Amino acid sequence: MHSDRNSVWRTVIPLLLLVAGLVTAALNSAYEMKIIGAAAAAIAAVWLAASRIGKKDEQRQRANTSQKPLQWYQSPLVWIPIIAIIGYLLSLLLRH
Repeated sequence: MHSDRNSVWRTVIPLLLLVAGLVTAALNSAYEMKIIGAAAAAIAAVWLAASRIGKKDEQRQRANTSQKPLQWYQSPLVWIPIIAIIGYLLSLLLRH
C-alpha cells in the first residue's frame, strides 16, 4: 500500500508542477516570470519522462505478455507537455 502511494505522488507532483508552470507562463505579464514558468514546465516534463522510463522497466520485468509495451518517447504524457512548451516558446518569440 505504501509503495502505491509513493507511485501516485511521483506522478502527481510533476503533473502539478507542469500545470503550475504553464499557468505561470501563460498568465503573468512579466517576461521573467514567463521564462520561469516555462522552465518549471520543462523540468516537470523531463521528470515525467524519467519516471515513465522507470515504470516501463519495472512493468517489463513483471509482465510476460506478447504485446510489446510503449517506449517512453511514444507516450502522450511526454509529448503533450513538450508540444505545449514549444508552442508557448514560439509564441514568445513571435511577440518580440
